[in-house]
Amino acid sequence: MSEHDEAARLLGLDEDALLGELGAILSGQPTRDGSDPNARETGRNWFAVNKTQLRRLVCGNPAAVGLKADAGGVTLLAEMLGELLGVNAAFAAAAYLLKQGLHHLCPDGP
Repeated sequence: MSEHDEAARLLGLDEDALLGELGAILSGQPTRDGSDPNARETGRNWFAVNKTQLRRLVCGNPAAVGLKADAGGVTLLAEMLGELLGVNAAFAAAAYLLKQGLHHLCPDGP
């Protein structure tokens, strides 16, 4: 599956499923269907713990300005998040952040 296809697949998931996917990847679970509440909590906790680092990577980055919740936006944001996460987790986190809206992470704009 190409990065574009993976980004498009992730954008088709709701926010809870994205948190579950991220949590499953981070905990090394073999399935990432987004249905495990423990995986969702792991994903949610990861965002809470890493909020400052996410803001540092995204909010001050001029490349984040105008990113849209589309496959291209997810791919670009995932590249920015690569410092914190492996590829699969970065894509899940990027899709979640873009679906939520970067204004939640960066109240003053990216």
